[in-house]
Amino acid sequence: MQIDKVCLSELSDALKIYHSCVCQHKSSGFKQWDEHYPSREIVERDILKGYLFGAYSESRLVALIAITNDEPKEYEKVNWKEKSSFLIIHRLCVHEFFLRKGVANALMSFAEEYAKNQNYLSIRLDTFSLNEGAVFFYKKIGYSKVGYVNFPKREDSDYTCFEKKV
Repeated sequence: MQIDKVCLSELSDALKIYHSCVCQHKSSGFKQWDEHYPSREIVERDILKGYLFGAYSESRLVALIAITNDEPKEYEKVNWKEKSSFLIIHRLCVHEFFLRKGVANALMSFAEEYAKNQNYLSIRLDTFSLNEGAVFFYKKIGYSKVGYVNFPKREDSDYTCFEKKV
């Protein structure tokens, strides 16, 4: 499994992977992602800013993760342990054909090494609270629950915030 920055020429492939996740979420009854989120504009911006990384299997893009320092304003109310020097994970997504094959784990390990190499002290993220699989996953790989946030237009549940010192 190779992990690298996603290129603008791969935008269409990235959107297909996100669409796969939207379908997975809908089949599970989740409304966290839909036809409006993540949007083409968001994914393109992630690529142009160098935030979007992909996992590749045999040169095929199979999963995505955005590693940013763009903190949502909703995070201001969370009691984070590390007050400065952090990165934020957004939009981790694995194509349905590559679920439960260690791809998400590889992406998170990559993000942690990336943060260390850039001299950050922690990683923050949030996940849809009703997505028990995601909540379990982040706990399993050593992330601590630090609070909850709500996002506009996403009123069907809160989001659990996690943090891990790297």
